[in-house]
Amino acid sequence: MSPSSVDGHTEEALSSAAAVAWHHHARLAGWPMQWPLTVHDRRGCADTDDVFAACLEHLAQATNDGKVRPLITVFAPRTDRTHRIWNSHLVRYGCWEGRDGDLLGDPLNLELTGAIEALGWRPRGGPGRFVPLPLVIEPPRGRPRLYEVPRELILEVPITHPEYDWFARLGLRWPAVSPVSGMVLRAGHSRYAAVFNGWHAGHELSGRSFVEFNRYNLLLRIARGLMVESDDDARWIDRVATELARAVDHSYRTAGITVSDHTALPYPLPPPTHPTPAFTHQPSPWR
Repeated sequence: MSPSSVDGHTEEALSSAAAVAWHHHARLAGWPMQWPLTVHDRRGCADTDDVFAACLEHLAQATNDGKVRPLITVFAPRTDRTHRIWNSHLVRYGCWEGRDGDLLGDPLNLELTGAIEALGWRPRGGPGRFVPLPLVIEPPRGRPRLYEVPRELILEVPITHPEYDWFARLGLRWPAVSPVSGMVLRAGHSRYAAVFNGWHAGHELSGRSFVEFNRYNLLLRIARGLMVESDDDARWIDRVATELARAVDHSYRTAGITVSDHTALPYPLPPPTHPTPAFTHQPSPWR
């Protein structure tokens, strides 16, 4: 039985729903520049191996040797009888807590890292600041399964600065593309599990991932490198954010990786002119 005969949507209808939903989603950066959106219909995946294979296919085609391709992979409608991916993204870095309470890695993924290690996984070479986590795919019945994403499929960008050589010594890097694996595409009455990516917006890294307190928390460290006084005048934060944004943009463009800066984004986005399917980020439960 074909997927379209199960849930009523042909591949053409599914592609149309995904394109319209993406176009009107306020948090998905770069929609005018990235058109069209490629849609992979994988509603027929039968087991965790099939889901993992679809995820690898998505990552490889989205990365596209750095010329990032907007892509959505659509799985069967979400129910308690469908597979679930624990990870919020196909590529995310783990986090470990030391005996002194210091965190190594991306604190956003501390709890997920612990849950994955409880399944028996250990990082090759030990914990680190930028260690990609394996995917965990849970079938409707049975134990969750671990899948290592081949390192050759994870294209990473070392973060350097066009003016300050010491920036490279911070040892920062980030994936060229990190598809979101906890998406839901609503089309009609169906809620499809989906993996989606656009391209990175530079300000996501410079304003969030590298500087937020519950992420890599590098504001003060970069401020010291810039010899900026972190006093009560909050303008020092603007200086750090500006130089970090320059570094991210420089690094991605030097590496030939598609990236968008905040000045290129259509903000504020125009409101929808007619009812559209909803495309929302709903991380899969993994506990």
